Amino acid sequence: MKTFFFNHSRPILLVLLLGMGHINFLSGQNVPSSEIRYLIDHVNVVDVKKGEVRPDQSILVFKGIIESVRNSDEVDVNDFKTVIDAQGKYAIPGLWDMHAHMRGDRMPPFITTEWMMPLFIANGVTGVRDMTSSCETPDKGPVCLDQMKEWQHQILEGVLMGPRFLALSSYQLNPPWDQRMTPKRAKELVNDFAEQQVDLIKTYFRLSPKAFGMIAKEAEKHDIAVGGHIPLRMSVADASRKGLRSLEHARDLLFDGFFNAKDFRKSARSQDPSAEWMHAMVDLYDPERIADIFEIMVKNDTWYVPTHVTRRMEAFADDPSFREDTRNQYMPPMLLDAWNADADCVVALDSTAYGREAYRKFYRKGLEITKEAFDAGVRILVGTDGGDSFVYPGFAVHDELEELVFAGLTPMEALRAATLDAAEFLGMEGQFGTIEAGREADFLLLDANPVQDIGHTKDIHALIYRGQYLNRDRLDGMLESIKSLPFGN
Repeated sequence: MKTFFFNHSRPILLVLLLGMGHINFLSGQNVPSSEIRYLIDHVNVVDVKKGEVRPDQSILVFKGIIESVRNSDEVDVNDFKTVIDAQGKYAIPGLWDMHAHMRGDRMPPFITTEWMMPLFIANGVTGVRDMTSSCETPDKGPVCLDQMKEWQHQILEGVLMGPRFLALSSYQLNPPWDQRMTPKRAKELVNDFAEQQVDLIKTYFRLSPKAFGMIAKEAEKHDIAVGGHIPLRMSVADASRKGLRSLEHARDLLFDGFFNAKDFRKSARSQDPSAEWMHAMVDLYDPERIADIFEIMVKNDTWYVPTHVTRRMEAFADDPSFREDTRNQYMPPMLLDAWNADADCVVALDSTAYGREAYRKFYRKGLEITKEAFDAGVRILVGTDGGDSFVYPGFAVHDELEELVFAGLTPMEALRAATLDAAEFLGMEGQFGTIEAGREADFLLLDANPVQDIGHTKDIHALIYRGQYLNRDRLDGMLESIKSLPFGN
């Protein structure tokens, strides 16, 4: 149904961009960690670990690391050559997008390095888990796993400005319906992914439950996570028991949370249910059934990345004001055309009042289920599927934070889902996710308190990334430079 820019199940003719040339923006420019010890004074630190705001703090940064965080009255500013007065500002850890797509089939490299990476950095997104890093076939290039790893290395070395590539995945395993997986083939596939050193095997909806189980069993031997879409013929509970590490998107919990779930799973041929099915999923919702699923997810440590911004598009595809977003100025016209065509397609599937209400009910119920999942102890992560229709890379992390608050999480809980919880999921909580001594110096200075209003995460005064201080002018310069790219509006 949907036309994706970076979702590789439905290719778009990005190859046309290859002949357009490009303007060198940040690739190749040396961006070292700051060699200057500097103090950020009188700042309010949002402590996502303790769930509190600590007023009037001083943060000492040197060589990309936070050396100390102390009460400002304990610090003599005369001891430091460089002091940044952050009175009235709020410091939050760098934000992570745990469902990003940094490459696309036939996508030229500059789309990633000179368009997407600056969008993430300008929005204070300092880390991503990339969900389709490798290519199933050579014709999907020129950007594939080797290039992604090279960028990953260049970012860490400071020769390329972009968010940290925290985890890289396989291509999505989505074979034809009639293809059968054997234990031998599953072992070969996983061995190949292990040799490629991917961090995640991404599963998709056309896998059979049996194939999913084989893949998950082999992946466990190599300590590789399995995540993504689950087979249409498989329940969330079964996938969790088999080793699903992260469930992506809000759909599958709706598919399993109503009385006729087994009938839907048995008959469905698509992840995009009809209006009739969506109404049934909401109207026949069974809280006891979903509570059992949550219990299984908690027991098996299956995390949840709802990407509510993707369902939001379907709910408001017929609303011109939704499409006429000011952020369109940073999007390639080719991409906007694809997004609008996709939105038109969604509306055309059922433009009746009954059909449009089905999408809105489905979206709203997904928000409700996320709050129920959170209350039941399911761990939630912020992810966006950026590049999907009207999901703006970088910007969308802030949108998804707002979606989690709409769902019923507090702003502090939502912030934690994009910072400390994300770091914990990847086993990196000793380096990232909080503003404390010994952690990497990746954090934002905001003009207003995001704990009072999550929308204030957009009010970025400055970004400290790998110890380097990027002020508002520098971040605005990144956004302005995007407009001068060959696809600029």
